Amino acid sequence: HLIHPPDLPDTARAMDRAIAAFGTKIILAHANDVCFSEGRTRSCPAGTGQLNYGAFVEALRSLGRQLALCIEHVTEEQLPATIDYVKRFL
Repeated sequence: HLIHPPDLPDTARAMDRAIAAFGTKIILAHANDVCFSEGRTRSCPAGTGQLNYGAFVEALRSLGRQLALCIEHVTEEQLPATIDYVKRFL
């Protein structure tokens, strides 16, 4: 994960750091979220965690090219709501 518990107050800044570090190498983005519990980070469905999704998408847009976006960490039942959530930012 690129987002860690200390990043929680400002996930947008963490996204900017990731783009600065890896921007030219990014060809795919994973559309999941980041949940923190008991001091640990875990992936969860987009829209259910603490990631600033608007900042995430804007950071990807700043690359100036199209990228593949892969929805992950969802069950079949969670998929429609997750797709709807992600589409709000595209």
